[in-house]
Amino acid sequence: EGYSMKKETKEEFRQLIEERIKNRERVGFFNSIKTKIVFLVFVVVILTAVICLIPSIPKAYMFAALLLFLIAAYFLIAMLVDPIIRISRNVGAMADMDFRDDGVLLGKKKDEVGVMARALIRMRKEMKTTIEKIRTGSGELYDAAQSMNKSASQTAESVEQVDKAISEIAQGA
Repeated sequence: EGYSMKKETKEEFRQLIEERIKNRERVGFFNSIKTKIVFLVFVVVILTAVICLIPSIPKAYMFAALLLFLIAAYFLIAMLVDPIIRISRNVGAMADMDFRDDGVLLGKKKDEVGVMARALIRMRKEMKTTIEKIRTGSGELYDAAQSMNKSASQTAESVEQVDKAISEIAQGA
């Protein structure tokens, strides 16, 4: 037998999904990581071409400028990739059922990483809430089972006493 949702629950779920789709975040063109990397490569290529076209600049300076641009590009790309690595670590921790807030505040970024970070923060909160509800419900279920067990024991004792009383009456008759 499969699990089926109640009609009200299905409707609430549908409304929740529609609301999230309507409110999903969009990333502006200039806030995109892809745009930033393409722009960075474009700038490095243009600056290198300009330096190479100036005949009065010695080749050693051209090489040094190219090396400097590549080092700058490396660090800028690292700045763009580092937040993605941190988010990946957060997702891995959550997969291991570790829902602690690690203090990574990437949710303020305006690019795709910020969108992922805010979604991850929301998901972490929802998971914590869900786990707490399950924990509470589990405790209540345990208490109810203990109460039923106690009631069943008392009922069994009462049945034994009634059976004993009836047996005594039957023997005396």
